[in-house]
Amino acid sequence: MLMARIEKYEAENKRFEAKYHMPFKAFQAKVEGLQNEEVFMEDDDYLDWRFAKEAIDGLKKQKRELEYA
Repeated sequence: MLMARIEKYEAENKRFEAKYHMPFKAFQAKVEGLQNEEVFMEDDDYLDWRFAKEAIDGLKKQKRELEYA
């Protein structure tokens, strides 16, 4: 079940990378550079993408903890 959740968020990460043709860090810098502009679609995607990246990190940490417990 843990692996399925990791795969789900990794697929979402890859979908965003393909959509914007850049990794998350580059997209994050782009969005944060638009201080006075609001691009709602990109803002929403940024939040969703950030959540997916954080979920991947957290789930992988749980997986490692389970493997070495």
